[in-house]
Amino acid sequence: MTILAVLLFGFIGSVAGPGWNPQPLDIAIVPETSDTEIGSDAVTDPLGTYEVSEQVVDVDIDGVPIQAAIHEPVGAPEGRAGVVFMHGAGTSDHRNFRDMARALASAGVYAMVPDKRMDTYTTRARDYIAMATDYAHSLRLLGQWPGVDGDRVGGTPRARAPSSRPWPPCITANSCPSSSSSPPPW
Repeated sequence: MTILAVLLFGFIGSVAGPGWNPQPLDIAIVPETSDTEIGSDAVTDPLGTYEVSEQVVDVDIDGVPIQAAIHEPVGAPEGRAGVVFMHGAGTSDHRNFRDMARALASAGVYAMVPDKRMDTYTTRARDYIAMATDYAHSLRLLGQWPGVDGDRVGGTPRARAPSSRPWPPCITANSCPSSSSSPPPW
């Protein structure tokens, strides 16, 4: 009898439960200024300084292939900074964060959006150590990318990490010798 009640309530809950269907934002947020300076004396290029190219590359994560979109500032001088976008609970694809990645690249920052592996991430269990290891692979790849200064890529302050708690970026920053917790040099 108990099993029947559980199955019945489970079915009713799945049919009558709240629907979650987020809609894409169809309006653009317009910044008050094109100044990209963030609390330092560092000289930054304004948004729109560079044309942006985007290419999708394969990244090998310990034998598991994923894709990543790399947004590059076309014609920018060598030795540029880079940022890896880290997914939170609601995103997992290299096509996410495209507008933000393109905006950064237009200001001279290389931006990478890797896929999030879903074999280490479920509704019930999240392997933050595995997620951090995955992002470390992406940080190393971007750090070796032509035009990028590897010392200016990586670490929690240089990666955008929404949701999913702060664990993956903190673990990644701690496990990547090239990443630091110092403020970004750009």
